[in-house]
Amino acid sequence: MKGLGSPAFVDPGLLTRGIIDSDRPHVIEQLVKAFMHYADKDLVMRPYNPGRHWILIVYSPTVDRVWYLDSSIPIDAKGNRMQRDYNEVIKIFNKYALAFSPIST
Repeated sequence: MKGLGSPAFVDPGLLTRGIIDSDRPHVIEQLVKAFMHYADKDLVMRPYNPGRHWILIVYSPTVDRVWYLDSSIPIDAKGNRMQRDYNEVIKIFNKYALAFSPIST
């Protein structure tokens, strides 16, 4: 990426559905620490597992934006494409945003 600094990659172990459900305050605390640590980066990348599938969340502190990169489109029993539910991770990013700045998705 021409013109951008080095991206940061954050430990994937924290953002899994099980950990979010069992210890949400810890997840938010660690997310805040990671984003503060990498505030000088143009992109902060963090894998997220909403259940049986990993996606990549890319956050840009410089433009205050979040992208969800998902290589798999969920399909229902009839073969219809569905939209993946990102509500849990959006809630966590919003908790982080309340402490610092609004995040657009």
